Formats: sequence, structure tokens, C-alpha cells
Amino acid sequence: MSGVFIVYFGDRHSNMIYILLHDARIKRMPLYFGLLGIGVNIVIIIYESMLSWSLRRIDEKWELWSISALPFITLLGIISFCLLSFSLWPIWGFLTLPLLFTLFMACLVVFPHLMIIKFRPQNDELRID
Repeated sequence: MSGVFIVYFGDRHSNMIYILLHDARIKRMPLYFGLLGIGVNIVIIIYESMLSWSLRRIDEKWELWSISALPFITLLGIISFCLLSFSLWPIWGFLTLPLLFTLFMACLVVFPHLMIIKFRPQNDELRID
């Protein structure tokens, strides 16, 4: 609810989407690079999760994530957060940090529930292996 509140009310005069598109106080290049970093993070996470679905053993999934993608995803996420904070600071000031953190946590809670396709068909049959 707090994420929806932030996006809907923005700076009390207009919503956050309108502010991101039309406000002249925002530093545009850091905003675009921060959004690009978030997009790259999402693509990497989707690719790695699709790749881990093809593996059979649970320990192989953890080895894949910890070795290849996690340090890069973490670094890119921190850089994106800093760029977005820098670009939105003229509008919200110190409140930019909790605002972005709240939006990040809201995305972490909502995104796993948005399943676009089913990865495996569900069988109603009971298996005895």
C-alpha cells in the first residue's frame, strides 16, 4: 500500500509518473542510467531464474547463482539506487532514500506473485517414485 501511495501522491501536487516525465528539477542522465540498471537487473534475474528451472538438483541452483550473477546484480543494484537517489534528490530531499527503499521493498513483495506463464504443467495424478 505504501508503494501505491508513493506513486499516486508523488509530491502532493501530481503523481510520481508525471513528475518523472515532466519535472525540470530531475537530473535526467542519472535517472536514465539508474532505470537502465534496474532493467538490466530484471533481465539478468529472469534469465538466471529460467536457467535454474532447467537444473535438477537444488545445490546446483545455488552454485549457479552465487558464482555467476549475485555479485554483479548486487553491485548494479547499489549503483542504480545511488543514481536514482542523486537524480530525485532535488524534489524530495532526504525523503528520497526511504521513498526509493519503500518502492524497492514493494517490488520485492509484488513481483513474485505476478506469474506471467506457468513454467511447469501441473499434474493432478499422484506419482509413486
